[in-house]
Amino acid sequence: MKVERAIILAAGQGKRLLPYTKDRPKCLLQFGEKSLIEIQIEALRVCGIKDVTVVIGYRGDLVKGRLGDRAKYVENIRYEDTSSMYSLWLAGRNFSGSCVILNSDVLFHPSILKKLLDSKSPNALAMDFHSHLNEEEMKVLVEGKRVKGLSKAFRQADGENVGMLKFDENGWSLLFETIEDLLNQGYIGEMVPFAVNAIVSRCFIEAVSVDHLPWIEIDFPEDYERAQKEIYPAVTLALCRGSSV
Repeated sequence: MKVERAIILAAGQGKRLLPYTKDRPKCLLQFGEKSLIEIQIEALRVCGIKDVTVVIGYRGDLVKGRLGDRAKYVENIRYEDTSSMYSLWLAGRNFSGSCVILNSDVLFHPSILKKLLDSKSPNALAMDFHSHLNEEEMKVLVEGKRVKGLSKAFRQADGENVGMLKFDENGWSLLFETIEDLLNQGYIGEMVPFAVNAIVSRCFIEAVSVDHLPWIEIDFPEDYERAQKEIYPAVTLALCRGSSV
């Protein structure tokens, strides 16, 4: 299955990242001469995906100014009282087909994305089976290769959600319909994993291991600082190599 479109969820401010997000959304955190979201778009292009929709919210003008025509835009004007699940619903109202969904706060080695895209399963989730899990991590339960559940509340789990999903047309349709149902029930503040968790019993979603490839979700200042020192050098080297990913 060839995936040609991606949705990047980038509406949030990232208040927990202050002072780094004082004047910008966290997707515009700087790494060298590029912002985080630019690095993501470059990874998508290396993997053959050029059709990118970005859901903007807080300081969306800055995101559009930085990316220009490298992306299409959907605006979440309710970014302060909603979360990523609502943003994904906004992006999906005029969308059908296969897609990749990315959280905009993840710095990742492009080979993780390639592993996800190369998975034989039409619906898949990237996860780290070796992550140190605490209360903050979005935890994943796995049975064989199948994702059985996602929640921060799990006391025990098999690994951590990276924040990168792949769906075919049927999987996407099921996810979008489920999100609509959940929003109608009032769950406007929940994140995308909440909806994914709601469909895992009806849809086979493969857990694709990152296999020790470097990645990090950037939520706090110490995450950004670690990303600068430890993750970015490996990511930028891989992107420079391009086709060898």
